[in-house]
Amino acid sequence: MNALLLALVLCGQGTFIVRDTLPNGLVVVAARKEGLPLFRALLAFRAGALYDPAGKAGTAYILKDLFQQGPEGMTSTELAYAIEGLGGEIGSRVSYNDLRISLGVLSPHADSALSILARVVSKPALRPEDFQKLKRRALSRLQQVYSDPNRVVSRHFRRALYGEHPLGRPIEGDESSLEALTLEDVRDFYERFCYPNNAVLIIVSDIEQSKVIEMVRRHFGEWAPGKVKIPEIPSPRPVEGKYVEIIDMDVNQSYISLGHLGLRRSDPDYNGVRIMNYILGGGAFASRFFKIVRNEKGLAYSAYSYFEAGSKFPGYFIAHLETSVDNTNDAVGLVLNLIRDMKRKGVKKEELDDARAYFKGSLPRMTETYDRLADAILFGELQGLPDMYWEKDVEEIQKMDVDYVNEMARKYLDPENFVLVIVSDTSKLRLEIPGVSPEEVHYGEIR
Repeated sequence: MNALLLALVLCGQGTFIVRDTLPNGLVVVAARKEGLPLFRALLAFRAGALYDPAGKAGTAYILKDLFQQGPEGMTSTELAYAIEGLGGEIGSRVSYNDLRISLGVLSPHADSALSILARVVSKPALRPEDFQKLKRRALSRLQQVYSDPNRVVSRHFRRALYGEHPLGRPIEGDESSLEALTLEDVRDFYERFCYPNNAVLIIVSDIEQSKVIEMVRRHFGEWAPGKVKIPEIPSPRPVEGKYVEIIDMDVNQSYISLGHLGLRRSDPDYNGVRIMNYILGGGAFASRFFKIVRNEKGLAYSAYSYFEAGSKFPGYFIAHLETSVDNTNDAVGLVLNLIRDMKRKGVKKEELDDARAYFKGSLPRMTETYDRLADAILFGELQGLPDMYWEKDVEEIQKMDVDYVNEMARKYLDPENFVLVIVSDTSKLRLEIPGVSPEEVHYGEIR
């Protein structure tokens, strides 16, 4: 234990965070949360769909499912039985920036759970038969995606916004990329990025942190590090002018996404933008979008906005609407005017007071459960945020004034340069939006 360099910080009532880095480079963050005999482990590799090979979108997506098919010497059924025997559950997720595997059990089974997790991540079987099964499943799932207008508008919005940049590729791939994908592509991704020195392990439990670190060292200490070279990827280009894409679909309403590039989560302006957007369209019943577009004008069944903060690259601002085909033009026009109004005139003091009160009450709840705390800690690790960032966010937000929030609106809203994607029945839609010329309108197919 004298080899451990432990950084200890108070993390909410009854919770402490302890950090350690194993000799193989694995970063370990153990948080103690008393109250329930639960053990949650979350291991994330710092590489996701952003690094899928060109023309092979879906590589990381398939790999995250392959982790659940068992390590060498263990079938998927045997893995499921082993975890079930511990009263636990395993899961996996992939984003553009990371690929993560989670395992949750009751605390008395923590040692056995870590033994299983170490095998799963360090020696995945990556069997041909499992790959083919998951590839067929992924292709089948695409049909569900293509039949869901919300997912269709989301995929096309990213493509329109990011173009040929890797962030424009769908995480789950498309038919052509999945058909081209081979097991060797998946194995190559694993061999390039999946090493302990490119990973972080988050553990939240009621067990003393030093004991957790000891177990981690015992089970993960022999995992060999590797040479990881993260590819250089240029930043996406901001939108210049207006790009409108209309996707024909047999639906009885219009699904609309409008937006442009935004900012990174680590940007010092993030919380100011967060507050500004809460007032504009992020505050559910409290937002201008909800009050005016939905309630006052009755132009949309759903109307909201958010800033999806990026990690390595700027994220994006998006306004999303669902409205009748007949109301499409008026709804889009009104939303653009509300964005312009926010940019020009800013917020009112009472709106800011309400937003500050909301975040003061809501942000601490993001760490209430064991799973939420694990997710919050991992998010901070991947984004390079300080310890206890959620509490620092509350403190920062309470100090903001109207002038600062208005500066954020002027800086980060751009109602003159944007992409607009509409999924609708084109036989009924006649698009006429002020400021949008026919040359800026394009028609696409679902993909």
